Amino acid sequence: MLVEHSKGNLFTLQLKSSKKQYIWEFQLNGEPQKIELFDSKLSGKKKVLKNGIVECELVCDESFFRNFTLNGHNCTIIQCGDKNELRIDNQTFDHLYNLERNKQFFSSNPEPTSSFFTAKSN
Repeated sequence: MLVEHSKGNLFTLQLKSSKKQYIWEFQLNGEPQKIELFDSKLSGKKKVLKNGIVECELVCDESFFRNFTLNGHNCTIIQCGDKNELRIDNQTFDHLYNLERNKQFFSSNPEPTSSFFTAKSN
């Protein structure tokens, strides 16, 4: 298992040459969340888990797009080229993560400042 990309709370694992697993871990409104996407390029199978519970399983030949709600927030997983991106209330996960990191960095209080989104850091 090769860790292809690790950014604090987004992990992309190369399971086989044609399979990837995306894992997003964060807190939303103070509650821990984990979203997983299993993506097979060869068969086109996609499986989304929301906190360990299967949200959907499907086969798609075209670009992948999936909407769901999480603690009252609109979430979307969308395929962007060869990668997949999580959006929460139409804000990219990377943007929310960096916003939270900047708030913590520039604040005199080292604790998370947002009750909406807190990224899990390694």
